[in-house]
Amino acid sequence: MQLLGIVRQIEQAGARLVSLTENIDTVTPAGRLLLTILAALTEMELEVTKERVTAGRENAASRGLWPHAAVSLPTGWTRAPDGRIVEDEHADLVRDLFRWSGEGLTPYTISQQLRAGNVTSDRGTFLPPQSIRRILANPSYHTGQIHYRRHARPHEPTSWIPLAVPPLVTEAEWQAAQRPRRGNPNLRRPDVYPLTGHLTCACGSAMNGGRAARKGGYKYTYGCRMGSRNTPKCTVTGRTNHEQPKDLVEERARAALVDVLSSEAALVALMTSPEPATDPHRAERLQLEQRRDTLIDLHVEGLIDRAEFTRRRNELQARITRLQPQVTVPEPDMTLIAGYRQAAERLTGEDYTTLLRELRVKFEVAPDGGVRVLELNVPV
Repeated sequence: MQLLGIVRQIEQAGARLVSLTENIDTVTPAGRLLLTILAALTEMELEVTKERVTAGRENAASRGLWPHAAVSLPTGWTRAPDGRIVEDEHADLVRDLFRWSGEGLTPYTISQQLRAGNVTSDRGTFLPPQSIRRILANPSYHTGQIHYRRHARPHEPTSWIPLAVPPLVTEAEWQAAQRPRRGNPNLRRPDVYPLTGHLTCACGSAMNGGRAARKGGYKYTYGCRMGSRNTPKCTVTGRTNHEQPKDLVEERARAALVDVLSSEAALVALMTSPEPATDPHRAERLQLEQRRDTLIDLHVEGLIDRAEFTRRRNELQARITRLQPQVTVPEPDMTLIAGYRQAAERLTGEDYTTLLRELRVKFEVAPDGGVRVLELNVPV
């Protein structure tokens, strides 16, 4: 396709492509046909080459050989000339990281300590705290096993190929180095992000509060971010981070909650259950539905006349309708709900968060910033 596109650009510029060795002239139909055939054959050869390379790498991995360059291995290991994974000169650095973490040092402190000692990683750069956390969280350092294609196919564990590596620490040392990450408690204050835990993106992922440094201060938002999803991008917006301004989302969420609490019809719609609690006639109804389907097949095959078919079908359908379970929707207590509506209008901070938790409210945020009430536990 790229070759044909280049030829088209040449022709649009008022020129033509002529190959003296292959006797190709793009002005003639035969020349264009031959060029298309050669391009297709070249593309097929490239695809076959890719398949052979992939098969060769998988074969090497199945024999315990690392099929890529040594730089693609985690810190502390390298690729030997025969293809097997062995320790490198940075293995002792990895052991020191686990030992320091087990002694209580944080990744930030360890990073500053390495920088002060002018100690660099296998790539010649200083180790930032996030890289140290990634090393400490890697269980391969004590299990003695890594998986080829784990990062290329994270959602296909059956396709991973295990490879043996020399363990650098013991399981006890690895467990001692595991430290729970401390989040910023200020970002979980209800007076800062009261909707955290109650917002859902249109893609189904949670939208949590966050802030980013901007010139002159911080930008506060609610966002559907890659860290809270199982996909690299939001499936609705197509962006890595779907963020909406904090104040705008909170204003629209409060208005949506007040509107729902003011409408009995909206409350009934949220309270309607798609499935009844019990269905005592389910087996009998299924038998009647099977008889109805068989009757339809007979009519399609011409084995029963239309009048008889219509009569018997109507009888079966009437019996099926009578056996349908009745879904009862309780009537909401609008007097009690009026108090919740007033509370939703005026409460702030921890009191507002308590109200949202009591009502078990879930809001959905659209890509354009619109907010609607998705779930609500209304009193009856």
